[in-house]
Amino acid sequence: MSLVVRILMIGAVFTLPAIAPASAQKVGDADAGLAYASRSCAGCHAIDPLTERSPNPAAPTFRSIASAPGMTLTAFNVWMTTGHKDMPHLIVPIDQREDLYSYIATMKRPN
Repeated sequence: MSLVVRILMIGAVFTLPAIAPASAQKVGDADAGLAYASRSCAGCHAIDPLTERSPNPAAPTFRSIASAPGMTLTAFNVWMTTGHKDMPHLIVPIDQREDLYSYIATMKRPN
């Protein structure tokens, strides 16, 4: 194997992880997200993927949030930090927000 090929292979080993898509990275802990949702969200939202209606009819189900077009961790963070008409002002710490997103993302409907 030539020196040039070896250098290219070594470069690829160090470069590929840096350019891998962000969606491939695991974000948050879904089990911790479920625990947080059970404590803080279940009073208004349907947090179970099999429940079709939220306790508060104005609150979307977690499954509908997960399946919203363009829902990513970034979109979720913006959504969580923007006021909503019928939602109480709730500040979810960033580490728990990632856990909550990870749990909600498990409910995304296939395309």
